[in-house]
Amino acid sequence: MIELRNSIITELPSVDGRRRFKAVCHQNAVQYKNLSGHWLDIDATYEESDGTNIKFTQTPFLVTVGEDSGRRIYPNKYDLSYWIEFGKPFANMGLPSRQDGWFYWNFTNAILGVKVINDGVKFGFRLKNSLAPTNITLPFTSQGITRQGELLYHNGEIVGYLKRPVATGSNFDVDGIPVRKDCDIEFNPGSVTISLDPTGLTYPIEIDPTYQVAASLDDAYEKENTGNTNVTDTTIYITSRTGGDRYFGGFRWAVAIPQGSTINSAYPTFYVFNASADDANLNLFHEYKATPAAFTAGVANYDITTRTKTATSASWVQQIIAAGGAGWYDGPSTVTPLQEVVDDFTTVYIGLIAIGNVNITRSLYVYPWDYDDNSYGAKFTVTWTEPSGVSVPIMSDNEINSTIFGGQLVR
Repeated sequence: MIELRNSIITELPSVDGRRRFKAVCHQNAVQYKNLSGHWLDIDATYEESDGTNIKFTQTPFLVTVGEDSGRRIYPNKYDLSYWIEFGKPFANMGLPSRQDGWFYWNFTNAILGVKVINDGVKFGFRLKNSLAPTNITLPFTSQGITRQGELLYHNGEIVGYLKRPVATGSNFDVDGIPVRKDCDIEFNPGSVTISLDPTGLTYPIEIDPTYQVAASLDDAYEKENTGNTNVTDTTIYITSRTGGDRYFGGFRWAVAIPQGSTINSAYPTFYVFNASADDANLNLFHEYKATPAAFTAGVANYDITTRTKTATSASWVQQIIAAGGAGWYDGPSTVTPLQEVVDDFTTVYIGLIAIGNVNITRSLYVYPWDYDDNSYGAKFTVTWTEPSGVSVPIMSDNEINSTIFGGQLVR
């Protein structure tokens, strides 16, 4: 039950499968009442409405969506005296379309998108062809915040980062890694301009791209009691049971991180589709290797559990969909185990191993690369600072990304 004075939270009818809530309260709510009249715990899932505040129930900041679609970010939702705001880069952009939580404007030669995520605000930019603009200027204002290089301060404390965005082409280098180039950043009074020299990159070009499982052999599951590994099913099973009902998941992404880098943020994102099997009770390890191999199907080959795992892991215990709909959901931060890998290797691929706890009777079903049109493979977001001190964001869909586009906020 809700135990907050003068508070009420109700669930509204869903739109496009997304959960929507109406809240009137003076404090953070701990539960809400769904359409069936049941009280359920609130998680970090939310839905935004025109011109209203987006309050994050598990993170300490607030985002206000203005009538002009500007995003004002308050690093501390209990102190609204200081903020960062990004405006629209072009006048008369019209109303955005919407998909998977993104608000985006699909122009003839480029796509501009913005997404409010459970740790902040992310902007994305796709150059479709050579006629696309190679620079973009965003209105950028703030109150109570000073900038020193990439760092944002309030009263002497770091409250955010502005990181150099990276562009990734559709072409690959000799190691099979997508070709990347840093963008240039120029600060001006009231705005910031990001520009790119596209020489050497093949269109379409993604600025701050999404890293996603890209082939059938890049994800798999293994059955505990037989060791059988499946790489072509249309479901990845990760279960916290015993014997014949216990399954493990494996994933890998092509991301090159220099040895000795400092991992700033890292987390996977999965498409969870089954409301009766949406209960994560597992641990996420990274594979302790510079180049995790593609997964191999086989009988009793144990191709997931025989891989060398990191000593540390990230615990993920969460009922994910609950009363909401299927969709993309972020896993926990894996900064600590990934740092283990990068301390000792320069990565070519990043591997992730999902091991369910024993006999908890919990199941998590996610879509793999092989499902439907191959667009549902798991994603991975990671940002790091190279040993030289150069900060490089490579991200997919979460953790307060980055770049000047997103104004990465810290908790």
